[in-house]
Amino acid sequence: MTSHRRYLWLLLAIVLARGIVYSLIVPLWQAPDEPTHFEYIRLLARLGRPPTRADLDPALEREIIRALDAAGFWTYIREDRPAVLPRTFEADPFLHRSGRQVGDEPPLYYAIPALLIHLTAYISLQARLARAWSIALLMATVALAWWTSLQLWPEQPWLAYGVPAFFALAPMPTFIGMSINNDVLAMATAAGTYGALVTLTRRGADARSVALLAMM
Repeated sequence: MTSHRRYLWLLLAIVLARGIVYSLIVPLWQAPDEPTHFEYIRLLARLGRPPTRADLDPALEREIIRALDAAGFWTYIREDRPAVLPRTFEADPFLHRSGRQVGDEPPLYYAIPALLIHLTAYISLQARLARAWSIALLMATVALAWWTSLQLWPEQPWLAYGVPAFFALAPMPTFIGMSINNDVLAMATAAGTYGALVTLTRRGADARSVALLAMM
């Protein structure tokens, strides 16, 4: 078991390093729908409850749009920078096509970043903190994959070690797992649910395994 845990810590260190590198290389706001995911975080932090479409704030949208412009948003998406910055997301064709998260997504993923952004008033640092939360969830996903693989193949270390390593080193999970995006919580939840089902199957329906599955 000691060697298994050492492997897990090594794997998590790799995941953390890759997540940080990806987060630094991929410019802010260039992962899928990051501006509108961040909008949800800011509104949740302000309101203390899940925001609805009635809570949309043009002033907040203008603040985010200015941050997008400062980060070279339109250059990276290969669009001409507007001569006059749009005042709302709806006024920009690209942002309009991206859709909105507010009023369409459950609040669980956004709750921790909504607390973290109170640590700074700088919007770029707030976005970095939100990305850090995603990296933490990615690490949790890999840990859950490791735990499940050990249960499935206790006598086949190459599988027990290889499956979480493959997930940890695949580019797309790392890309999504470092971005402001609630898909990374879906990955962690799916990994936890699968692990709980494996535990339930192997040990039977005891109180611990049923409670674990219910939590997922």
